[in-house]
Amino acid sequence: MAITIDERKMSERQNKHIRKMLSPINAKIAVEKKIDTDCIRFFAKDTSVSDIKVFFKTDNENIRANYFEIWKPVASRKWTLQKLYFKIVKEGFDLTTEVLSFHVDFDVVDDTYKKYPHIHIKHPTIECISNAHIPLNLNDLSDISSSIEKFNDNVSKILIAINKEFITPFKL
Repeated sequence: MAITIDERKMSERQNKHIRKMLSPINAKIAVEKKIDTDCIRFFAKDTSVSDIKVFFKTDNENIRANYFEIWKPVASRKWTLQKLYFKIVKEGFDLTTEVLSFHVDFDVVDDTYKKYPHIHIKHPTIECISNAHIPLNLNDLSDISSSIEKFNDNVSKILIAINKEFITPFKL
């Protein structure tokens, strides 16, 4: 089930909701909005670089993260969430090499775990681990996607758990 919001909620998304969800990971995060011809993209950043692929600092000096959302128009002044991605990389690694990622792909048409909020744990050599989609909301997807407020709350809880269980304790 996709998340659809109106223009008013879309205008609040950038600074009210995304910044709040990411604040446990980086309290000084900025969120930029890019309007393209076929979508709106929101992404988090802590530099002046204006790129959806940019990584920002976390409270752990060894970990950097990337967050973005892609919304597509579905009707006049209505938008639907297509993708939400949160990626983590270890500082010093090639920033395209993920360690862990959390995302949702509402635009997937087949019935796979990709439609659900899910995580990937990346492994440098074992491909089946890196390609595994570990769903987080198998039993309550319709509930968490019934409103943007419930979805935001769920995403916030997942990001808090990732921060508490992975980012904060991570050491080299």
